[in-house]
Amino acid sequence: MVGCQWPDDNLIDTKVDELTAEMRELILHAQPGNVPEILADQPGFDVYINNLNTKLTVDAYAFISLSPPEIWESFHGIASASGETYAGELNHTIGAIRGSVSDWEGAAAEAFSRHVDDIQMFVDFQRKYVDETLQHLAATYKLAVQIREDYKLLVDQWMHASREYRASADSEQLAVELKVGAGIVASVVAAVTAPGVAVAGLAGGAGAIGALVESYTGTVGGANADDIYNSYQRIYDQLRYSYDQELEQLRLFVVDRNDQILNERPHLYEPLPGTCDVDGPDFRYENFFHDFTPVGGFESRVEAERQKYIAEKNQSSELSLNPIHRALSGSDAERPR
Repeated sequence: MVGCQWPDDNLIDTKVDELTAEMRELILHAQPGNVPEILADQPGFDVYINNLNTKLTVDAYAFISLSPPEIWESFHGIASASGETYAGELNHTIGAIRGSVSDWEGAAAEAFSRHVDDIQMFVDFQRKYVDETLQHLAATYKLAVQIREDYKLLVDQWMHASREYRASADSEQLAVELKVGAGIVASVVAAVTAPGVAVAGLAGGAGAIGALVESYTGTVGGANADDIYNSYQRIYDQLRYSYDQELEQLRLFVVDRNDQILNERPHLYEPLPGTCDVDGPDFRYENFFHDFTPVGGFESRVEAERQKYIAEKNQSSELSLNPIHRALSGSDAERPR
């Protein structure tokens, strides 16, 4: 995984402590006369500040519920296992099977051909689910990183406004440009194609993903200490609401796709007719024949070969003791004498 490209948990903890300290200073600054010194010495004030720190920590931890490293590992694990090479090989194999029976005729041949089509349809559906999962993991990754960046920006801008106010007692307002809530999940899913992200990876596609997300602007600060103090909670609540809405979109995607998978009844799981089973008594050449050797006098030869094949399978335990069979199967390792 690449190096940390987001505010990690330790940095968020540090920001919470810095925010608590600045709020403490703002509260004391707002007191008249010598009240700040008296208030700071009161045991109850320290308890209040500790409780405030606990609340701010809980609030901040709501934004680090998604772990960018874990999402990173999940994304690249799926992308590697279902890469374009694997998908191409699988489709090539299915195509080869389909081609090998394309000029065979009869009811069993048609049933087998339909079964191969069902396999292809099943593979295509699974690929679609994998692609959509990668798209939403990309969106989740962007959300996890962006919410941390937005929270850090909120804290930094609020502390700057508070310090400027304490230094000059002038009204101070600063813009906070936030991206969470501007439709991260919908923007990324709509514009990022999963195969493209799978090839580029989250690192290669980070710039493109970031460019897709718009922003909106909030404001922290105010004309007095109360306005400044309350502006943090106002923007935080807005950010928290937006974040929860984004998470809800991801949850609904998971629920919807889970319902689709549970409700699907792929024909792939339906058994082939007994006429397709060369081991079974219902297999007949007339149900699975080739133009080069049309039905008529050839059935008996096929049946004789089928019986021979079954007899050889029944003797597999004896054949396993045959040195030639062991050599051909790769199990002819030298045995201790």
